[in-house]
Amino acid sequence: MKHRETEEQLSARIKELEAEIARYEIANKGLAAVEKHYRTLVEKTTDVSWKCDLELRMAYVSPSLANFTGFTPGEAIALLPKDMFTGRSLNVVTENFGALLEYSRSEKPEGRESVSFEAEVKCKDGSVKWAEVTGAVLRDKTGKALGLHGMYRDITHRKNSEQALEEKDQSLSVQTRRLEEINEKLKKASLIAGNAVPMLQQYLRLTLESMALPYLDRLLDACQDVEQTALVSVLRSNMAALLSHVSGHVQDPMPELTSKELEVAWLVRNGETSQAIAEAMNISKRSVDFYRGKLRKKFGLEGPGESLMDRLAYAALPTRTSSGLPD
Repeated sequence: MKHRETEEQLSARIKELEAEIARYEIANKGLAAVEKHYRTLVEKTTDVSWKCDLELRMAYVSPSLANFTGFTPGEAIALLPKDMFTGRSLNVVTENFGALLEYSRSEKPEGRESVSFEAEVKCKDGSVKWAEVTGAVLRDKTGKALGLHGMYRDITHRKNSEQALEEKDQSLSVQTRRLEEINEKLKKASLIAGNAVPMLQQYLRLTLESMALPYLDRLLDACQDVEQTALVSVLRSNMAALLSHVSGHVQDPMPELTSKELEVAWLVRNGETSQAIAEAMNISKRSVDFYRGKLRKKFGLEGPGESLMDRLAYAALPTRTSSGLPD
C-alpha cells in the first residue's frame, strides 16, 4: 500500500516538473525574442549614449556609434573633442559643456543642469554628419558631480532638407527681385508711352501754330498766280483744320519758361548731366537742380519714374541762337 502511494507521489511530482520545464521553455523563448528585438534595435539605431568625466575624457560610448560615425566605442574613447567635432562646431561644444562643468562645480549652482545643441560630427571615412547633442551633469547618490552624460542623435537628413529649403528660398528671392525690377521697368515704359501721345499732339500743334501756318500765310501773300493761290489756300485750310482737331485734344499746353529754364531744358533734352549743365552755363550744380525742379513742376512731372528728358524730347522748345540761348 505504501509502495503504491509512493509511486503515485512520484508520478505527480514528475508531472509538476514537466509542467515547470514547459513554463521555463516558454519563458526562455520569450526572453530570446525580446533579446533579439533589443539586439536589432542596438545594431540598427544611430542614437548614441555617452558618458565622460569632469575633464571631458570619454568613459563610455554605446556600440551604436559605429552606425553613426564608423568609429567603434574603443576608438571613440581615445578621441578628444577636437577629433570628434568640426572646427566651427567645436566652439559650440566647448561653450555648452563648459557651462555644464561650471554649473557642476559651483557650490550654489546657477544655470542649466542640461544642454541641447546641434553640432557637426566627424566620421571615420572623413565625411561630416549633423547631430543633436544633449548633455547633463552626472551625479552620485550624494549629489556629487561625477561627469557628464547624454545622447547624440543623427539629424543629417533634417539639416540637409533645411539647407535645400533655404537655398530654394534664396533662389525664389532672387527671382522675385528680378520680377520686381522688370515690373518697375514696365511701369516706367507704360508711363512714358502714356505721355507720348499728348506730347506728340502738343508738338504738332506748336509746329503748326509757330511754323507751318505762318509760312503758308507769307507764301499766300507772295503768290502771283491764281492757281498757286488756290493751291496754297487749300493747303492752309487743311492745316488749320488739323490744328483745330489737335488743339481739341491737347490738354497740356507748352508752359511759359524763363531764358534760364529754356537753356537748362535744351541741355537736359540733349542728355547732359547736371554737372555738365552747370559748367556749360557757368552756374552751380545746385542752381541746375533748382531749374530742373521748376521744369518738372511746369511740365507736370510728379512721380520719380517720370523722366524730364523724355518729356522734353516731345516739347516744342523755341530754337536756339548761335550763342546757345533760346531766341
